[in-house]
Amino acid sequence: MRPQRIRMDGINPFEVYLLLGVVVSGLAVLLGFADPTSVRKALPPLLLAMWAVLIASGGSAALADLWWHGNPFTAVEIRRVGLAAAGVGASVYGGAAFLLGPPGFAVAVLNLAFAAACASRIRQISRRLREVRNHLALVRGESGG
Repeated sequence: MRPQRIRMDGINPFEVYLLLGVVVSGLAVLLGFADPTSVRKALPPLLLAMWAVLIASGGSAALADLWWHGNPFTAVEIRRVGLAAAGVGASVYGGAAFLLGPPGFAVAVLNLAFAAACASRIRQISRRLREVRNHLALVRGESGG
Protein backbone atom coordinates (compact mmCIF):
# COMPACT_ATOMS: atom_id res chain seq x y z
CA MET A 1 0.00 0.00 0.00
CA ARG A 2 1.35 3.41 -0.93
CA PRO A 3 1.98 5.95 1.85
CA GLN A 4 -0.95 8.27 2.36
CA ARG A 5 -0.44 11.96 1.71
CA ILE A 6 -0.72 14.09 4.84
CA ARG A 7 -3.96 16.06 4.93
CA MET A 8 -3.37 19.25 6.90
CA ASP A 9 -6.95 20.50 6.71
CA GLY A 10 -8.65 19.71 9.99
CA ILE A 11 -5.35 18.90 11.72
CA ASN A 12 -4.08 21.22 14.42
CA PRO A 13 -0.82 22.65 13.00
CA PHE A 14 0.50 23.49 16.48
CA GLU A 15 0.20 19.86 17.48
CA VAL A 16 1.79 18.54 14.28
CA TYR A 17 4.75 20.93 14.14
CA LEU A 18 5.49 20.73 17.86
CA LEU A 19 5.44 16.94 17.69
CA LEU A 20 7.74 17.04 14.65
CA GLY A 21 10.05 19.26 16.69
CA VAL A 22 10.00 16.70 19.51
CA VAL A 23 10.93 13.91 17.08
CA VAL A 24 13.77 15.95 15.56
CA SER A 25 15.04 16.93 19.02
CA GLY A 26 15.12 13.34 20.22
CA LEU A 27 16.86 12.13 17.08
CA ALA A 28 19.36 15.00 17.24
CA VAL A 29 20.38 13.96 20.76
CA LEU A 30 20.60 10.28 19.79
CA LEU A 31 22.74 11.09 16.73
CA GLY A 32 25.01 13.50 18.62
CA PHE A 33 23.87 16.67 16.85
CA ALA A 34 22.44 18.17 20.04
CA ASP A 35 23.66 18.22 23.64
CA PRO A 36 20.92 19.49 25.97
CA THR A 37 22.90 20.82 28.93
CA SER A 38 20.05 20.82 31.44
CA VAL A 39 19.11 17.19 30.88
CA ARG A 40 22.76 16.10 30.64
CA LYS A 41 23.43 17.68 34.04
CA ALA A 42 20.34 16.09 35.60
CA LEU A 43 20.54 12.59 34.11
CA PRO A 44 23.26 9.96 33.80
CA PRO A 45 24.20 9.07 30.17
CA LEU A 46 21.98 5.96 29.97
CA LEU A 47 18.92 7.89 31.19
CA LEU A 48 19.75 10.73 28.79
CA ALA A 49 19.67 8.25 25.91
CA MET A 50 16.43 6.74 27.21
CA TRP A 51 14.92 10.24 27.42
CA ALA A 52 15.90 10.94 23.80
CA VAL A 53 14.37 7.63 22.67
CA LEU A 54 11.23 8.44 24.68
CA ILE A 55 10.63 11.80 23.02
CA ALA A 56 11.60 10.63 19.51
CA SER A 57 9.40 7.53 19.67
CA GLY A 58 6.60 9.35 21.49
CA GLY A 59 6.46 12.13 18.95
CA SER A 60 6.58 9.61 16.10
CA ALA A 61 3.76 7.54 17.58
CA ALA A 62 1.66 10.63 18.20
CA LEU A 63 2.02 11.52 14.52
CA ALA A 64 1.43 7.97 13.24
CA ASP A 65 -2.29 8.43 12.71
CA LEU A 66 -1.58 10.83 9.85
CA TRP A 67 -0.46 7.85 7.76
CA TRP A 68 -2.34 5.02 9.48
CA HIS A 69 -4.23 2.76 7.04
CA GLY A 70 -5.70 0.37 9.60
CA ASN A 71 -8.40 0.66 12.21
CA PRO A 72 -8.95 4.34 13.13
CA PHE A 73 -9.45 3.42 16.79
CA THR A 74 -6.01 1.81 16.80
CA ALA A 75 -4.52 4.96 15.29
CA VAL A 76 -6.05 7.08 18.03
CA GLU A 77 -4.81 4.70 20.74
CA ILE A 78 -1.29 4.91 19.30
CA ARG A 79 -1.61 8.70 19.29
CA ARG A 80 -2.54 8.67 22.98
CA VAL A 81 0.48 6.52 23.86
CA GLY A 82 2.74 8.80 21.82
CA LEU A 83 1.38 11.93 23.47
CA ALA A 84 1.94 10.35 26.88
CA ALA A 85 5.56 9.52 26.03
CA ALA A 86 6.22 12.96 24.54
CA GLY A 87 4.58 14.61 27.56
CA VAL A 88 6.66 12.64 30.04
CA GLY A 89 9.80 13.51 28.08
CA ALA A 90 8.87 17.19 28.09
CA SER A 91 8.23 17.01 31.84
CA VAL A 92 11.68 15.51 32.42
CA TYR A 93 13.29 18.25 30.33
CA GLY A 94 11.24 20.97 32.04
CA GLY A 95 12.18 19.66 35.48
CA ALA A 96 15.85 19.44 34.53
CA ALA A 97 15.80 22.97 33.14
CA PHE A 98 14.30 24.28 36.40
CA LEU A 99 17.31 22.83 38.21
CA LEU A 100 19.48 25.31 36.30
CA GLY A 101 17.73 28.21 38.01
CA PRO A 102 17.04 31.46 36.12
CA PRO A 103 18.96 30.41 32.95
CA GLY A 104 16.64 27.43 32.53
CA PHE A 105 13.37 29.10 33.48
CA ALA A 106 12.06 29.94 29.99
CA VAL A 107 12.79 26.52 28.49
CA ALA A 108 11.37 24.85 31.60
CA VAL A 109 8.10 26.75 31.27
CA LEU A 110 7.81 25.92 27.55
CA ASN A 111 8.45 22.21 28.12
CA LEU A 112 6.08 21.96 31.06
CA ALA A 113 3.41 23.80 29.06
CA PHE A 114 3.90 21.31 26.22
CA ALA A 115 3.60 18.44 28.72
CA ALA A 116 0.37 19.96 30.06
CA ALA A 117 -0.95 20.28 26.50
CA CYS A 118 -0.16 16.59 25.88
CA ALA A 119 -2.05 15.61 29.03
CA SER A 120 -4.98 17.81 28.06
CA ARG A 121 -5.07 16.35 24.55
CA ILE A 122 -5.00 12.82 25.98
CA ARG A 123 -8.02 13.68 28.14
CA GLN A 124 -9.86 15.14 25.12
CA ILE A 125 -9.14 12.09 22.99
CA SER A 126 -10.10 9.70 25.79
CA ARG A 127 -13.39 11.49 26.38
CA ARG A 128 -14.24 11.51 22.67
CA LEU A 129 -13.28 7.85 22.26
CA ARG A 130 -15.54 6.91 25.16
CA GLU A 131 -18.43 8.87 23.60
CA VAL A 132 -17.95 7.23 20.20
CA ARG A 133 -17.64 3.74 21.66
CA ASN A 134 -20.77 4.26 23.77
CA HIS A 135 -22.65 5.50 20.70
CA LEU A 136 -21.49 2.52 18.62
CA ALA A 137 -22.54 0.11 21.38
CA LEU A 138 -25.96 1.77 21.52
CA VAL A 139 -26.37 1.59 17.73
CA ARG A 140 -25.26 -2.03 17.64
CA GLY A 141 -27.64 -2.85 20.48
CA GLU A 142 -30.60 -1.19 18.74
CA SER A 143 -29.94 -2.77 15.38
CA GLY A 144 -29.34 -6.22 16.92
CA GLY A 145 -32.54 -6.36 18.95
